Amino acid sequence: MAINTSKVVVGGIAASVVNIGLGFVIFGMLLGPSMNAEMDAAMPGASAKMMGGGSMGWQIGGSVVMAFVMAWTYAAMRPRFGPGMKTVLMASLPTWIAGLFFWAQNMMSLGMIGTKNMVLGSIAALALNIAMAATAGFLYKED
Repeated sequence: MAINTSKVVVGGIAASVVNIGLGFVIFGMLLGPSMNAEMDAAMPGASAKMMGGGSMGWQIGGSVVMAFVMAWTYAAMRPRFGPGMKTVLMASLPTWIAGLFFWAQNMMSLGMIGTKNMVLGSIAALALNIAMAATAGFLYKED
């Protein structure tokens, strides 16, 4: 069965909105101050660089790409596992695990973020991935 590309695009766009909106609230407003303080303690000015226009463009672009990957992953898994939350969870886990290792390698190994914020950020990222996959899954229908 072929993937319904137009529905993946619709789901990817909707998941992008969820990812950027919830990501701003979670990582910008709730966890941001603590994470920024840790980054600035390790490397003064690091948080300001992350909030700069070029960096924000990369972060938003990465959020959109991740949302489309999530929509496509859900669509690819749905014929095997069926529609619903089981497939949402299964589609969320690979991208979350990849992101977890990426951030652990880049942020923790450089001393830019501590264990507490890494754990909180990881839990928040898992919830965010589930929200993206659920949004894409809700909008995805087979041909």
